[in-house]
Amino acid sequence: AAVQINSAVDVVFARYADLSGPAYLGYAIRLQQVPLAFIGIALSGAALPALSRAAKEGDFVRFREFLDAVTKRCCSLMVPATFLLLVAGGAMVNLLFARGEFGALSVAQTSTCLWGYALGTLPASMVFFLAGAFYARGNYRVPTVASMVSVGVNIALNAWFIFVLDMGAASVAIATSISA
Repeated sequence: AAVQINSAVDVVFARYADLSGPAYLGYAIRLQQVPLAFIGIALSGAALPALSRAAKEGDFVRFREFLDAVTKRCCSLMVPATFLLLVAGGAMVNLLFARGEFGALSVAQTSTCLWGYALGTLPASMVFFLAGAFYARGNYRVPTVASMVSVGVNIALNAWFIFVLDMGAASVAIATSISA
């Protein structure tokens, strides 16, 4: 729910920052979602049954071992993916989108948004399986509170970056990454 609320709020703030801000964010987040889907969601889906089974059996040593293993695997895959987005993100944006009305300015702005989103790739991917781990243990309060805090932080940072510091649409991506 927090991701959906933050995405809706981000569009509003990006529109205030730049008329084309929502488009830049939209293109950038599609590229950030590739490693999130292939790594974060995949690891979460693979780990949840084992975590749930260990929690149901009350074997919290095994639960912790599964959680540690998933965390290590996530970090070992997402850190290079994040680095790739930061180093080659501009080239990816140029290759995939630079044609027609999507010129050099659009490539530059979308790349900057992608770099902002890339900073939150590892934390965003960890949210998938950490929330699942809490749910497996029957603890719904912590993920709920974390989601509400995430939305509040995102809104506050967006307001500060856009209205106080007068930063561009990329600041919306940075706020989203920090709130992750």
